[in-house]
Amino acid sequence: MISEIMARWTAEDFVQELSSIQKLASMRPGTDVEAKLVVQLQDRMKHHPGWTADQLCKMMEAVTKSSLSASNKDGLLKALDDAACPTIAGQSQVKLTSKPQTLVQIFNYLSKQDWTRMASSSSWDCTVIMSERLKRCGLTSLKEETKKWGTAVIVHLQVERSNVAPSYDQVYYLAEQLHKVFLNTLVKKKASGCTVYPLHPHELGSAFLEQAYDEGDPPEPRELPGLAARVAHETPVRSTSCLLSWNQDKSNKNKAKDGGDQGLVGLMQRFLQQTVGHMDPNTLQALQLAKTAGQSALQQPSPVASSAALQPTTLPSSSIAPAPSNLDAGLHASPSLQVLQNMASPQHGTQADSALRVPAQQCTRESMLQIPASSTQVPSTHQGQVVPAASLPAAATLQAENPPATNPSHATEGKLEAIEREVFEGLQKQQEKRKRGEPKPCKKPAARSQAVAPPKAKEGKEGTPASQLKLGCIRCRGCRTGCSQCQDPNFKGLRLTREEWKEWYERRKLELARGKSKAKSKASSKKTKKSYLSSKESYGPLFEEHEAKTVAGATATFLLVNVLSLLDGICRSGGAFYKLLRDCAAKTADRPLRFALYSDEIIPGNVLSARTSRKTWCVYMSCVDFPPQVLAMEEAWLTIALLRSSFVASLEGSISQIFKIIFRSIFLHAKHDPTAGVWMQGPGGGFHLSFLPTMIIQDGAAHKFVWSVKGDGGCKYCLLCGNQRADPRNEERIAKHSYADLHLVSDEDIWDSWSRLAEQKGRCSIKDFGLWQQATGWTFSEESIFSDPLLKNVVRPASMFVHDWMHCCLSNGTLNDSTWLLLSATKDHGFKDVFVTLHKYVDLWTLPSSFAHIKLKLLFETKRMKSCKDAGKFKTTASEMLTLNPVLAFFVRTCILAKGFLASECQAFLQMSLMVELLQAACHGFSCVTPSMLRQAADECMASWFATGWGEHVTRKMHWLLHMGDHFEKHKRLPATFGMERKHKTITRYAGPIQNTRAFERSLYEEVIAHELWHLENLPEFPLGLALVNPKKKTPAKLRDLVLQSFPGVPKEDLSVATNLRLPGGGVASKGDVCLLKSDNARAAPWDCAEVWCHVSVLGKLWSVVSLWTLQEYQKHTHSALWTEVEQPVIIDSNDILTAVYYFKDTNGVRTLIPFHLRT
Repeated sequence: MISEIMARWTAEDFVQELSSIQKLASMRPGTDVEAKLVVQLQDRMKHHPGWTADQLCKMMEAVTKSSLSASNKDGLLKALDDAACPTIAGQSQVKLTSKPQTLVQIFNYLSKQDWTRMASSSSWDCTVIMSERLKRCGLTSLKEETKKWGTAVIVHLQVERSNVAPSYDQVYYLAEQLHKVFLNTLVKKKASGCTVYPLHPHELGSAFLEQAYDEGDPPEPRELPGLAARVAHETPVRSTSCLLSWNQDKSNKNKAKDGGDQGLVGLMQRFLQQTVGHMDPNTLQALQLAKTAGQSALQQPSPVASSAALQPTTLPSSSIAPAPSNLDAGLHASPSLQVLQNMASPQHGTQADSALRVPAQQCTRESMLQIPASSTQVPSTHQGQVVPAASLPAAATLQAENPPATNPSHATEGKLEAIEREVFEGLQKQQEKRKRGEPKPCKKPAARSQAVAPPKAKEGKEGTPASQLKLGCIRCRGCRTGCSQCQDPNFKGLRLTREEWKEWYERRKLELARGKSKAKSKASSKKTKKSYLSSKESYGPLFEEHEAKTVAGATATFLLVNVLSLLDGICRSGGAFYKLLRDCAAKTADRPLRFALYSDEIIPGNVLSARTSRKTWCVYMSCVDFPPQVLAMEEAWLTIALLRSSFVASLEGSISQIFKIIFRSIFLHAKHDPTAGVWMQGPGGGFHLSFLPTMIIQDGAAHKFVWSVKGDGGCKYCLLCGNQRADPRNEERIAKHSYADLHLVSDEDIWDSWSRLAEQKGRCSIKDFGLWQQATGWTFSEESIFSDPLLKNVVRPASMFVHDWMHCCLSNGTLNDSTWLLLSATKDHGFKDVFVTLHKYVDLWTLPSSFAHIKLKLLFETKRMKSCKDAGKFKTTASEMLTLNPVLAFFVRTCILAKGFLASECQAFLQMSLMVELLQAACHGFSCVTPSMLRQAADECMASWFATGWGEHVTRKMHWLLHMGDHFEKHKRLPATFGMERKHKTITRYAGPIQNTRAFERSLYEEVIAHELWHLENLPEFPLGLALVNPKKKTPAKLRDLVLQSFPGVPKEDLSVATNLRLPGGGVASKGDVCLLKSDNARAAPWDCAEVWCHVSVLGKLWSVVSLWTLQEYQKHTHSALWTEVEQPVIIDSNDILTAVYYFKDTNGVRTLIPFHLRT
């Protein structure tokens, strides 16, 4: 009824009704008449069958000109919009549907270059080539039929190349990979697609060919014999296909319903009647053997050559089923019986590499009952033994004489592939030994079992008598008779009287008032923060949502920082980071900037707590082209990912999948290509920024999970070496080797190794696949960083991965080990008070003021030494170990080695000390360090440890040192991760107090990114040059007079003084420090030495007031110098100060230690 009435409504009726509403609202001001009438008008409009465009224009114009309130106007305009474009499903009369695209004859659409590339590429690389061609042809979605034909073409080329067909499971995985790659493939040029593609691309016209193919590379159709049969019977693309191994049980059950064992036995009886001619009970016994294994074998790829490729070969005895004892010895089996026996063999399915499998369409009952005319014979067996070849016919004798054919793929395999195959075969032999009862080598000695007393049952408390209960609680407001809650003897809540309740209530009101005030302040701060972050979205939302696959197969969403928006937001705000990035981009205009990533885990809150629910993965990013002293600062590293470890652990591939998504989101972006360049706008002008990833710095744990390798606990422990394996007798140990012994792998080798492992999955058994993982050193995952072939040109593992030398040497690293081994050896040789002596000795030294917070004597306290003895290692922080190194090295040279004690042990420690000094000098960018020096020092470290007898203490970290020279040669940088460890404190500062754990990551992102943006915006410059730290205008009178005597005519207002001077290399020279100075050319000494009094700025020029000392001697063998302290104040150019040094005073003078980069 309402619809019929509204159908007669016109635009003029609507305008008249609108005018009446305005008139009535003006007569009743201050009431809600207008709002109610507008709602009624909106309800009427919903029942109108449809408006014309002209009517809608008139009505919208009337609403706009009306005197209604803004909210009522918006409501009517929205109703008119809905009337123009209905959003409810039932209102629209038109429904758009998309029809899938179909391309079957893919082999006619491939170009000559496509065929050439696919012929020399692995199956997984072929999926990229196939996806690019499909995208160029205009396909936007991959229909099941198209996916099946594309997969079949790739498999056909693989069979032609290697003469080995993949298993059905592997074909299925390949089809899934093709679909995944297709969805992520981007092409710069493509043709307009169509619904159903014709047989040949020429039928689509010249315009299609021009867009879909490059000039000089037209389509080249090829004939692929047997491809249609392969598509129909051998290419499973659905997970429910009966060809797949996980569906065999279902298929066997269905067969059992149709007759099961009786049907199979009947088939075999008819088969033997036609081939043998008679039946007996013993023959039926042989049928039972074939029955048990044949059903499952029919579902697996059979390792039997097809009739077209049959060659006479010698079959192993283990692959032939034993015949009955009284079977005629002269009876020779036909090839069909050979097929049946092979399929019944327990060894079936494990010899897929040795021969081709029978196609699925040939494994039928009819084909099994046919006897080929040109068949060769197989020797029968008697009581499990093979009959000698002399008693066989000529055909069988010919089989025995021909040796087994070698695998053609072995002739062309690379060195890394040969190493992996050799290790795999060795692991198989080890397993055979274990089957014979030999014990399995353990990584660590078995822990001694300890008897644990069963926990005592908790003693229950007797209930308190009701007469002694204190009645009154918060619920009853302290009622003297209580309530049902406080009358319960087991109630453990707050019990209080009426007066106590009143006091509690007043305190509660005050707390609530304060809480509301804090909540308002917090809400205002949160609103301001979100508004601030929302202004940094030039390249999309600052926090992008991504999807990842979990271990259970579901899809999980998470947040990552939009790197391009973050960089643009930093540049638009100005500051030190913007200026430095712009300058670096200008200096390297001929190439992209080099960016680095660093990943690590942190534990916010109490690190000693057993709860690690907030343990978080952090990923930082910076520019490798920044100066070395800037890379050492936490402000130079930007946070791009913060994810809880519990969430990362639930993902397939763990953090490796996260890194894959990070690289794809940045360098495979649908709209922007950072390698080609993006525009960054800043207050000082815009610039063109192009960058690519060249370095990923990681410690052992991050290296293991990101690259999906076995890591330090695996047999193959190094990503960069192909031939380094752990000792099979004790996997904790590694053999002695040098840099020359390493077989360094390339980026292509690593990707090929992963592709070979991926091809093995589904081809071999689970047990053998585990051995392949052990041999190659990979932990396979379908979502690993290597699972996306599109990243092959972005992710270059051998070129990008850099070992973190700080964790390698200083954080429970090689220098800690060498220190503890030397001190333990010293104590064992009669120097029992070495720890007490060192406690006093290190306290004699005075460190530069910048290291004043580190107290070396605390490292040798009795309590701490006891803890080290219990742990069996020297326990210090990385900063403490680095600070202690020069002092301890001088102690070893002068107090142990000089006395003739423990020469080899001292040499091993001093060699490791030198290695750390080289790495520290390379980190600071000093030119005195070369890659060859790092390689030589690493070799000598390894050799000296084994020569000393410390070989059992050589860990994987010692092997890391052999690669430091290559890292330094490739990148010209070896950043230390002290700055990143300090940056963890910012994450911990904000992650600890967060209460809303449901939105933990978003809350943490907002806090941390807002902190970084604000800090960089207010940082005027990075400390690159010489500068005073916190200068003051008020100058002491004596100092002012001294300066004015040297600089007459300078106004007092132009003087400023400071106690700290920032040096160009990143160090600090403070008041009271002893510093080395540039030597006067007239002097014979390599440098001068002075004590700093203060630093002054005169008309912008920096000068330092120092007391110059006199050199007595320089000892090259101890790397120290002896000086005579003289109080001789002079004013020098601050640029002459080189560095602050360690020193101690005695009766002979002042002894200073000379840093590595200043030694002569």
